[in-house]
Amino acid sequence: MTTSSSPHLVAALASIARRHPVGRKLLVSPTFGGASELLRRLSLEGLGWIGFEVVTPAPPALRLARGEMEKASLRAMDAFDQGALLDEALDGALRSEGRGLGQLAEGVGFRERVHGAIKDLRLSGIGPEQLDRARLADWSKRLFLLRVLRRYERLLDRRHLADPAAVLRLALTSREHEGHRMPDTLGADVVVLVPGVSTRGLNGQLLSALQARGAKVLETDPVVGLDVPDSILWNRHSDGSAFSYLFAPAQRTPDLDPGSLELFRAASATDELRELLRRVAESGLAWDQVEIVTPDPDTYGSALHALSMQLGIPTTYAVGLPVERSRPGRVARAYLDWIEGGFQASPIR
Repeated sequence: MTTSSSPHLVAALASIARRHPVGRKLLVSPTFGGASELLRRLSLEGLGWIGFEVVTPAPPALRLARGEMEKASLRAMDAFDQGALLDEALDGALRSEGRGLGQLAEGVGFRERVHGAIKDLRLSGIGPEQLDRARLADWSKRLFLLRVLRRYERLLDRRHLADPAAVLRLALTSREHEGHRMPDTLGADVVVLVPGVSTRGLNGQLLSALQARGAKVLETDPVVGLDVPDSILWNRHSDGSAFSYLFAPAQRTPDLDPGSLELFRAASATDELRELLRRVAESGLAWDQVEIVTPDPDTYGSALHALSMQLGIPTTYAVGLPVERSRPGRVARAYLDWIEGGFQASPIR
């Protein structure tokens, strides 16, 4: 549990809000929930969030690509359309499989992994030609993925559909017609990029194009002692904060506010959260002044949801909650388990 002054990330966002109080501001973030929490933190500084629109990289890409899509008579796919098309391509590739991968055809986990692999290949800008030249340890898996990818791309072309990767490619094509200015199709006066967005693949190319046309990356607290990964967008502030020196404590200057750090241990995630809530209550902080950061948002999010509902504490979640935390979600999960289990009676009793 830590306490410190306002981070540089919030200060940088506050500066944007002051300079453009009523302008339309596009806030591009890795997750919708994370940027929404950032705006909530901004409101605690006494500034409004008028004009801010929180988006992931996908909506700006769709706005930029819309003109090219209309020329080619393409329709953007949603997640359900893409999943159905991937299943169709996968089923076609499995018809030529014998034992081995063919035996996994009806496994939900197998299909999810293949879907994820094809999506990642597409978003990385890797097509059938590059995959065919790749040196994978298991050549049979490479050939299988190659068949699925080729079938998937043929289906996209035949049905005039654009998946997220195709939308990004068209967005990158459209930027060439806009020159070096920010495209009007974005509908924004200012484009702001939150640090931590991935710079890999087609997403990274789009962000680089936006930066070249004036998009600003918010400054954030530096992490002294660690190198910034090449695969994420980052803009470190020159001055460190209290917890910038956790990996290099010897470099912290004496005049820097040390903040406070408390360590404790607990028998379970629920006990840990109970102790955390107890300490927050004792400190006198308001609940909307508290942020909980965890490496496992599913486990801790579910435990916090149960505790907050029991204690009447308002909470929001940057990455959402598992669908099973809601009654409709539990019904849907039981229905899917019933199908996957061969229509056994036990899941629906």
